[in-house]
Amino acid sequence: MESETIAIIPARKGSKRVPGKNKLLFNGKSLVQNTIEQALESKIFKKIILSSDDDEILSQGKIYDVILLERKASLSGDDTTLLDVIKDAISHESIPSQSCIGLLLVTAPLRVTSDIKNAYDLYKNSSHKHSVVSVCSNINPIDLSWKMDGEYLQPAFPDSYKLNIPKHNRELTFFFNDACIFDSAKNFLSEGRNLFGERPIPYNMPQERSLFIDYNFQLELIHLLADNNNSKK
Repeated sequence: MESETIAIIPARKGSKRVPGKNKLLFNGKSLVQNTIEQALESKIFKKIILSSDDDEILSQGKIYDVILLERKASLSGDDTTLLDVIKDAISHESIPSQSCIGLLLVTAPLRVTSDIKNAYDLYKNSSHKHSVVSVCSNINPIDLSWKMDGEYLQPAFPDSYKLNIPKHNRELTFFFNDACIFDSAKNFLSEGRNLFGERPIPYNMPQERSLFIDYNFQLELIHLLADNNNSKK
């Protein structure tokens, strides 16, 4: 029997840097509604779970065919991790270990439905031993990063920092762009795992779809990019 694929959409109430972030509007709908509709449009999920500690956010999910999971207080603080939320949803809904979990964050509204489908296809066609993680290449080489040493800057990676080579010849590195992660419920529950697991498979996305919302200025840039894309249609 083919294992089922389940989306988990986490959207808690609190946000220090951008208050009410998950309820902000994008193209006339909240970030939560935008993500639910992308999950539905992808047609790959048997179930969609909206996990939140916010009654208003949960009420936004009532108009859709989704499972509303009211998050307990212990999973609503600033120190709660996404992995904690995934494990809670797996346990609460008694999700079978062989099921595929698709994590969709509402903070990546420039993601398109085909990104979800293509990342899922990568996972579906893999050995299922490793996660598939949406990423984007870093614009600036990470080995030229600094850290603070008292009042001075010191290289975070001293050996590679000292190399006198141009930026474009330095090693390409990637960051998680908040768009999606696919992995089995079993792997997400494995002991000692972090959110991404060991040796994840990359689903590489372009810079223009990889902005995510951690600060207000990023939301403004996302609206500008979306307006520009809409004007070209």
